[in-house]
Amino acid sequence: MIQSLTLRVLVDDQAGQKSMLPEHGLSFWIEADCCRILFDTGQGQAFRDNARQMNLNLAEVDAVAISHGHYDHTGGLAVALTECTKAVFFMHPDALRARYSRSADGGVRAIGFPLQTGERFRARLEDVRWTKTVTRLHPAVFLTGEIERRSPPPSAGRFFVDPEGLSPDPFLDDQALVLETQGGAVIFLGCSHAGVENTLRCALSHSQTGKLRAVVGGMHLSDASEEEIAELGDALESLGPELIAPCHCTGAKAKEYLKNRFPAAYSEASTGTAFELGGRS
Repeated sequence: MIQSLTLRVLVDDQAGQKSMLPEHGLSFWIEADCCRILFDTGQGQAFRDNARQMNLNLAEVDAVAISHGHYDHTGGLAVALTECTKAVFFMHPDALRARYSRSADGGVRAIGFPLQTGERFRARLEDVRWTKTVTRLHPAVFLTGEIERRSPPPSAGRFFVDPEGLSPDPFLDDQALVLETQGGAVIFLGCSHAGVENTLRCALSHSQTGKLRAVVGGMHLSDASEEEIAELGDALESLGPELIAPCHCTGAKAKEYLKNRFPAAYSEASTGTAFELGGRS
């Protein structure tokens, strides 16, 4: 089990400190007693500068884990491939596929893996590990791989794998990162395109602790109904985490709901925020 665990938010849509650069996206620096992990890389404009502001050295990263292949999570990969010189890169093969999103006005735009990353990515293919199934980075750290959908995600209808917007994106690459402490599993979410409840259920089914200690990250609930948000609240209440820290794509309505329902556990995870989670709760 992990004895010490620190999270630093390198990228979120909101700035928690004036000196940090926010952008629409997500990137976490996760430091445990066993390893240093970069979880996602934002759009690529902010995470390196913010890491330097925090005196974090990308050359010390042991693993780069990608939650899914959208530009706001993979845009900084070109930098990571160059500067995270000793890191192993973990992602699902579908993270590389073309992706598209339909906006409210009906327009469709590309939102997938950045093309400019291709040459650097190919140069480090021997350092890439594919994560279709549960993949352990360490005995107490794993990526979920593909997540079973027992319930439909709230945002399932906006994303596609074709420029015409006809073929829905199955998001097979969507995965979570789990670090296991004696106080329970700490689960990091990218965007939860597979659904937050589905993701937590999958992660805990593979956890040695079977207990949720903390959930941090994007929950993609901007388009969710009040009923869907309340259902998530019920699920979280049954799991009893000590920390609920939503960010990025969670949406203001869902954040406000979670803050009001779980005042003791709720915390903002904006750019520059740091969390200390020791081995025990």
